[in-house]
Amino acid sequence: MGIQVNCIVDSVGWARHFIINNLKEGLKKYYDIEFVLNNKTDLDLNLAMYKGNLSKYDSKKTILFLDSFRAFNINLEVEMEEIKKELNISHILYPYEWSWGLTSKELFEKLKEYNVNIEFHNIISDKSIDKDLVLVQTTGLLKAMHNTKLMNKLYKKLIIRLGGNKLIKHTNTYVRKYLKNSNLIIATNKKLYMFGKAFNKRTKLIPNGFDLNKWYYLDKKFNSNKLVGGFAGNISNSYYYHYKGFDYVTQAFKISNTELKLALFGTGQIKYEDMLEKFYKEIDFLILPTVGEGCSNVISEALACGVPVLTTRLAGFHGEVLKDRENVIFIERNINDIAEKIKYLNENRELLRKIAINGRKFAEQYHDINKIAKKYYKVLMDSYYNSINR
Repeated sequence: MGIQVNCIVDSVGWARHFIINNLKEGLKKYYDIEFVLNNKTDLDLNLAMYKGNLSKYDSKKTILFLDSFRAFNINLEVEMEEIKKELNISHILYPYEWSWGLTSKELFEKLKEYNVNIEFHNIISDKSIDKDLVLVQTTGLLKAMHNTKLMNKLYKKLIIRLGGNKLIKHTNTYVRKYLKNSNLIIATNKKLYMFGKAFNKRTKLIPNGFDLNKWYYLDKKFNSNKLVGGFAGNISNSYYYHYKGFDYVTQAFKISNTELKLALFGTGQIKYEDMLEKFYKEIDFLILPTVGEGCSNVISEALACGVPVLTTRLAGFHGEVLKDRENVIFIERNINDIAEKIKYLNENRELLRKIAINGRKFAEQYHDINKIAKKYYKVLMDSYYNSINR
């Protein structure tokens, strides 16, 4: 038996019917697709009919064919909100008030506008996975439960977010199994995207998003006699201390006789909501000689605020996409190189102004929370429908 398509057609308009009838005959003759025509009066003007008919059909099988400019007189998107599915998601992550643990809250608050509700959990349990979808931020949580019976329930609704490049080196057999069988992988840079894609074709690249009204452009003048550099990050142990390049920073700043302001994770850290006032406003540039990032929050925030960034080409998403001396200054993990770049910027303030302006433009293109929320909503809905069919 061939495919049958239910076609709702406005009974007004001979041209429309001429096209539809020819389409009907051609599809039947060549593809064995049968159109079942349902004539309706004033389809474009009667939204009640839209909602009444669409509610009867599976939204995955419904196609709206809008062939008239009259359709644009209807706020169809607003009206369709009433029949959108409410999506309930459990987000499982370690309870750190840092990095993604903070920025994800902004994203999920924005997703409420799309009828997406998020609950935060820090363990995987029957309760935490009893949702439409389960988003897991760190694979460490998955490692801890590889022998539990919950995995069979979890696979079809599991979304894994790859937030940092360290994962690539520390992925064991169990995690690879989760990547392969998950519903979706969300990667934050191209390297992680290629890594995830090798296990699962359902991999998407979405960088972090920020409220650009909150992280507004500071319009710095760079007129002070000496520049002030800033470093923000987690250096709570020797591994992170070297990973973020803090050992290079302290020595390079001594050589260049430059003031360094810090915003560090842990005791005495600047609150997230105070970072713009107490950190970004007080520095002339951000420095992060990292050995690897996913999509660095501090780099994204600095770009949004018009604070020039000095970082390495290993800085994840930003190392891949930013352009040297256009919207970033790339540095080596080398004390002398860092000191020389700081000296060069002291002597070339116009370059700082250029990078500040272009950095903000970059943030507007890649980090706008409104754009990122739309991308998340699209992949989340796609994942939900995929979970039903798995």
